[in-house]
Parts: sequence; C-alpha cells; structure tokens
Amino acid sequence: MSRVQIVSSILLILAFGSAQAQIVHPATGTSNVVVSGGETFLDFGEEENYQDYEDGVTSFCPSAGGQVSLSINEFAVEEQEGLGGCYDTVTFYDGSTTGAPVIFAGCGDSDYLCENNLAACIESGDSFTSTSDDGCLTVGFRSDALVTYSGWDMTVSIFRAVPDSNSIPALSPLGLLILVMTLMLSVGNAFARSRQ
Repeated sequence: MSRVQIVSSILLILAFGSAQAQIVHPATGTSNVVVSGGETFLDFGEEENYQDYEDGVTSFCPSAGGQVSLSINEFAVEEQEGLGGCYDTVTFYDGSTTGAPVIFAGCGDSDYLCENNLAACIESGDSFTSTSDDGCLTVGFRSDALVTYSGWDMTVSIFRAVPDSNSIPALSPLGLLILVMTLMLSVGNAFARSRQ
C-alpha cells in the first residue's frame, strides 16, 4: 500500500469512522449539551414511548460558534384530536434557557393538526434554528398523566455565517487535520513527480 493510500485511509476513518452521538432528553430536570453537529436527539423513551409526567429541558449550545438547528426526522406527541391543542407539548426556545423567546410550541404531526394548518402541527422535515447571539437552542417537553406516544428523533446541525471575503473561516480540529494532510499529499505528489 502506498503512502498516499495509507494517508487517504486514515483521513476517511477520521472523517467517517466515528459513531454518531445520541443525546437523550431527560424525563425531568435540565441537561446542558455542547454540540458540534451530526448528533441525534431522542426523547426520554428512546426506542419506546416517553413517560407520563415528564417535565425535562435540554439546552444545546454550539462548540465552535454558529447557530444550533434541530431537524425533525420523526415526531409523535399526544395532541387533542379535533380540538387543535396539545396534551403533551414540545417547546423550542431561542437561547440557552426556557426564559428565552419561544420559537414554537406544539405536539404532533397528526392528520387533523397538519391538514387543518393548526399552529401545533410539527411534521417530519420541519426544523428549528436559533437566532440568539449565543447560538443556543433549548427544548422543553411536558407530558400529562395518561397517554404517551413514540416521541421524536431529531438531527442536530450547526449553521455558521458565511464569512466575508476579508476573513478566514474557522476550521474544526478534524477539518484542520484534513487540510494539512491534503496539503502534505499534494506536496509529496509534486515532489515524487519532479524526481521521475
């Protein structure tokens, strides 16, 4: 195996070999999480239904600047069928606490809520992004005493502003490593070609 193939293999392992982190919402209390993007955010029940009487909060803040965004992959939280309200409610706050402005509060992707364009409708594909100065996004969830659903599966992303033409974009440690290794490969290949 050539040096180029070895280095390329190492880069691929570093870039794609790490497992995707899972963040589980607490049934009660508060969890503060620093994220870099790519994490999966699950309700407390994970693969099962969430529980009665949950009242938990998860605050997401970016590890290296930018704005946290949560994209809905799957979502099922108990609604008031025919009434347009929620028995169990997920609330998204634009900041690092539940004292921040509310972006959205809702409960489900039931046919009734979404077909009637009611404000409580959340559907797969929806996303919620922080606009706060700290880039943080907070999620609160409360469930009542009776029925529980399968909850949610969301993907965490980080959005960074596009730098102006006079600034140098920040790189993550992995991005910096890939850049350095790519430059080393380019120089090594040019040197090898010049010796032939």
